[in-house]
Amino acid sequence: MDLEGFEKFKAIAEKGRGMKVDVGIFPERNKRSDGMTNAEIGLKHEFGDPLERLPERSFLRAPLILFLGQAIQAVGPNTWFQIMEKKGIKGALEELGFLSVETINEAFETGGYGTWKPLSEWTRLVKTLKGSPAPSKILVDTGELQTAIDYKVVQKK
Repeated sequence: MDLEGFEKFKAIAEKGRGMKVDVGIFPERNKRSDGMTNAEIGLKHEFGDPLERLPERSFLRAPLILFLGQAIQAVGPNTWFQIMEKKGIKGALEELGFLSVETINEAFETGGYGTWKPLSEWTRLVKTLKGSPAPSKILVDTGELQTAIDYKVVQKK
């Protein structure tokens, strides 16, 4: 039995022990032009806010749980192994972070992959009166929330 490939993988994985990729809104991208923070707005939409009659529109958890696995599989195990051979485990985690952000961006483009509750007529009217370029699109008025999402490869504590 030839274990050379396994041994290579094991050696690469050992070098990356304790590393992980974090995905979300980080402090350096948290400020907005409207006085709120991206984290505040993101929290309200991610979990909903009954006091503001805002339904849950998960743009982080749901896309990653439901669709990231498919994106990883689409890349394929041989490609992942080649990435690890060339760039190490940190490089593979960088690729995973990039793929995670792309999966989240797709949620913004597709209304949560078609799962987000549509905007009410009132909300669309208010957005139109405020001059929104896309009054019927959800979570994309200024683009600040979407562009705040990033990833970092870090050492676990």
